[in-house]
Amino acid sequence: MKKRARQRWIVNLGLLVAVIALLLLGTINDQPVDNSPKLLSDFLPAEITRIRIDKPGKKSTSFQLEGNSWMMNEPYTLRADPGMVKRLVAIGQLPVSSIIQGGDIEMDAIGLAQPLATVTFNDVTITFGDPQPVGQLRYIGLGNQVMLVADQHVGQLKSGSITYVDRHLVPEGKGIAELVIDTNAIDLTTDTSIVDQWLAMKASWLSHSAEVPETATDIHITLQDGSKIHYLAERRENDVVLTNPGIQFEYHLPFTALETLAINLPATDETSDDAAASRQGK
Repeated sequence: MKKRARQRWIVNLGLLVAVIALLLLGTINDQPVDNSPKLLSDFLPAEITRIRIDKPGKKSTSFQLEGNSWMMNEPYTLRADPGMVKRLVAIGQLPVSSIIQGGDIEMDAIGLAQPLATVTFNDVTITFGDPQPVGQLRYIGLGNQVMLVADQHVGQLKSGSITYVDRHLVPEGKGIAELVIDTNAIDLTTDTSIVDQWLAMKASWLSHSAEVPETATDIHITLQDGSKIHYLAERRENDVVLTNPGIQFEYHLPFTALETLAINLPATDETSDDAAASRQGK
């Protein structure tokens, strides 16, 4: 009897150990598994300080991080639009759907032999090829690998270099020491609100200046660091344009900016006719 009881105890102990082992195995298997896709940033430098965009038949566009600000080095030497550069850096947040070894696929067939754009982050280069026919994915090349990533940012890469230029009339972080509109020197001690408006104002969009306007209001700005900005303000059919003849850029603003920035434009034939018609109607 004692022997049989001892055998039963050993069997029960073995069963208990087996149950505990199964429970532990089930617990381990129930642990959450990270199935999230890799991000493109896993293959990029941890700290990005230089970006370069190259497109077939176009001038290169390059940026350099200086302190906390991005500067454009090519094709213009100007402050870059921080929002646009931030969108470039956001390319690193694209999820990688799959990775293919470069030798296992024809580069011509997926647009990577002649990519539509090449973006270099520091010294790591990404080439953008054709979209995949299904799945809203795009082929990219990185080193000797081909990847499929979400088909985003290509529209931005197709944009011209001018879209990356900062649209502020006065560079951010710069103070105004002197503001002269036409021949009127603004009293910066009393007209502080006008100065604030000039510092905050951004153009709706930029364009290249075809020619210097013949009839315009001269605006001269001297910054606190001694640098100077010159604008020629004129009214166009759909907006107000401030031309910077030094860099040959046009800053397009809404008509409300005239009052906001205290700009008085010379009357044109059209505005004179409108004023005369208004007086006759009264």
